[in-house]
Amino acid sequence: NKYLSILISTLFISQIFAIEGCDLPDNPVNGGGYLYLNTDGSVVYTTQTAMGGLQFRLNGATLIDASGGEAAAAGWFITTNSQSGNVIAFSLAGITIPAGCGTLINVGYSDPTDDFGLIDMVMSNATGTAIYFNYYEPPCLDENAWKSFFFLLYAEAILQPNHF
Repeated sequence: NKYLSILISTLFISQIFAIEGCDLPDNPVNGGGYLYLNTDGSVVYTTQTAMGGLQFRLNGATLIDASGGEAAAAGWFITTNSQSGNVIAFSLAGITIPAGCGTLINVGYSDPTDDFGLIDMVMSNATGTAIYFNYYEPPCLDENAWKSFFFLLYAEAILQPNHF
């Protein structure tokens, strides 16, 4: 019973904890950054360059809307197309989101699939010049890592039965 609880907790831990923007690594390529879409719909970012606009496509789900985050706080115009999954946001007044990290925008979605994420990302600075961004792929444990984990868990239970 306790082992089943540990197994279930371990298997679903990535679904429990969302990634924060400041948890993303720095992207050393030309002052670039990373985006990541959490399962709660928050698009988090880290960047070394102030952003003047964004465009991306939601992949693996049906886009409903987009709002909030630093884009809304900066007064950016936010538009979406649910048929294509595109989200576009920018400021008509040239207002930028400063370099740093946080929640860029929140997307509402339905019907997620295995390839859920962001694609076709275009980020720009205040003058419209592209900023190099990547989609962050969290590390995942391969089969051997899981086997090692469960072996250590089993060994711990055998060697220290009162520990659990």
